[in-house]
Amino acid sequence: MNGSRLMCYIWPFAEARAEIVGPVEKFVRPGSTLQLHCLVKKSTEIPSYLFWYHNFRMINYDVDQGVNVSTDLVGRESWLEVPKASDRHSGNYTCEASNAQPARVLVHVFKGDNPAAMQHSMASSPSMMACTALLTMFVTLKLALQTNWNL
Repeated sequence: MNGSRLMCYIWPFAEARAEIVGPVEKFVRPGSTLQLHCLVKKSTEIPSYLFWYHNFRMINYDVDQGVNVSTDLVGRESWLEVPKASDRHSGNYTCEASNAQPARVLVHVFKGDNPAAMQHSMASSPSMMACTALLTMFVTLKLALQTNWNL
């Protein structure tokens, strides 16, 4: 190499990703319209496909289930519409493009006036509180035993 230096360049890498417009959790009343809009961001190429999944099942062509999907591959976007949402439309929705990381949203179809009442914190759930209490008890017991053995 005769005194020359090997130079290494690190190029910033922007990963293509899908994005569903709006919050990651949506609340819809039965009979109302569910609308989801997906955009593919930071993609250098047109995707060869853009699919929607409901609880891991591809639903782009589920017209009989009340699902309408419109996709513009050149524009890198897709729309999902359920004109009359029902309980069966609750669940996880995923927008997946051939050349991008997928995006997800959780949809709740609920009856009632207060969607905030449906939002349960994991930290306040009885099972999580029980697990935390057991873990705390075991750690305390272990520390107490170690202290007694060291005395």
